[in-house]
Amino acid sequence: MRELLNKAMALQEEMSAWRQAFHMRPELTGQEAGTHRMIRGFLAGMGVPFVTAGDTITVAHIDGKRPGKRAAIRADTDALPVTEETGATYTSLTTGVMHACGHDIHMAVGLGAAKLLFIMRETFQGKALIIFQPAEEGGHGAQRVVESGLVDGVDSFFALHVWPQLETGYYHLSAGPVCAATDRLMIDVSGRGGHGAYPEMSRQALLAAAETALALSALVPRKPEDRPMHVMSIGEMHAGSYWNVIPGAARLEASLRTLDARLREDLLGQIENIARETAHKHGCGASLEVDAVCGIVYNDEALVSRARPAIEEALGTYAVANQERAFIGDDFSDYRALGPCCYAHLGVMRPGQEEVFALHHPRFDPDESAMPIGAAGLCASVLGALGTE
Repeated sequence: MRELLNKAMALQEEMSAWRQAFHMRPELTGQEAGTHRMIRGFLAGMGVPFVTAGDTITVAHIDGKRPGKRAAIRADTDALPVTEETGATYTSLTTGVMHACGHDIHMAVGLGAAKLLFIMRETFQGKALIIFQPAEEGGHGAQRVVESGLVDGVDSFFALHVWPQLETGYYHLSAGPVCAATDRLMIDVSGRGGHGAYPEMSRQALLAAAETALALSALVPRKPEDRPMHVMSIGEMHAGSYWNVIPGAARLEASLRTLDARLREDLLGQIENIARETAHKHGCGASLEVDAVCGIVYNDEALVSRARPAIEEALGTYAVANQERAFIGDDFSDYRALGPCCYAHLGVMRPGQEEVFALHHPRFDPDESAMPIGAAGLCASVLGALGTE
């Protein structure tokens, strides 16, 4: 296990080449066929066997020395509708599309883990799987992988996410909820339109929607330290088509992120009541539609307790610490339907970096030297779950 990081370091150049190939040719959620052709080509070049489901699900299979349990690593593959501003030599060649969430790093780390485990296959028992999953960015890609049947029988699931606020070299892991359940909220307000000269003859959906937005903002404390378990942000409001026409309909869209299932249900009830009561004050009606984008990413305590010693041995105790709870969502949570999960944060902030750009920022450019640490950490987790000989 102590040599694992050295073996991963030897793959730095290869992983950088993979990462930059993915970064230059990003594909949006549900459109990652070209990305998976690259993944399949890289796996075939390494001699690593894999199975597929359609154009955008690829699962590598690595058999150990003898039968045993199954452990899987997840790497997501989709990019975002973001115009890149990094100025990197490997900048995106697709206008308006960028790997701004680090999934290019995740794929390169996944390929690195596949190569390491394939080289080490005579040292462990059971089977290791590397899941290259599409459509993590709100496209229910994990659900599609689960429904494909390609990961049936897996006993434990592992993943990581690059973390721009954490310095390179650190690999943080904790038990319990670490990423929030994410819901897309859609509130439709219906009233009666009319002429701007006669507002009394209308039922003003726009005013009802605006007041609803203000009322909903009261559900979220202003200071981050006062909202440790939830946050909600209103991202869109649509109403009207012309300056002197009172619109008869309006729509609000928001994201709700919660780290507790009961709190989520309570807040959804409050949000629906606020929308309906506020609309009623203006003589309007309101309805709430909820798209449950993903559930809480919950790190299984027993799985974390098995993984941490293996990670510490591979990376050194300085590299493993408790991770912060995050309000980002990740559909890695869907794999809990099949088995316990373990999701780590990988530091990608360069030492001395003056300005930190968050995930989804057009200038987000993670430190590639973190990739061997990520590959070694994931491999150590899998080996800890499967057992070595």
